[in-house]
Amino acid sequence: MNEVPLLSGENYRTFGRTAFYDSIRFAIDLEMSLKQEFKQIKKTVFLTNASDNNSINTTESQLKTLIFQRRKKKDWRFVYCGPNAKQFYEKFRVFAYFDANKMKL
Repeated sequence: MNEVPLLSGENYRTFGRTAFYDSIRFAIDLEMSLKQEFKQIKKTVFLTNASDNNSINTTESQLKTLIFQRRKKKDWRFVYCGPNAKQFYEKFRVFAYFDANKMKL
C-alpha cells in the first residue's frame, strides 16, 4: 500500500463516466465466486456520486433481477448511498437508502 500513489485531480480523471450497474454486478459475482458459505447475512453498500451512464455488460433489468434473486434468498442486504436515493430504492427495492444530496459530513 505504501507504493500506491494517492489519487488526486492531477493523476485521476473520471471523464463523467459511471458504469455503476457493471460495478455492482462485478462485486456480487466476485463474492459469489468465492464459494465460501457464510451463515451471516452479507451487507453490500452501493456508494456513488452519480447515476449509471456507462455500463456495457449489465442492464437495469439484469441488475434488478440479480438483486431480487439475492434478496429472495435472504442472504444479502443492499444499501444505497448516492444521488436520487429514493428513486433508486423504489426501482430496486434495496434494504435501505441514504440520499447523498441531503447528507452532511
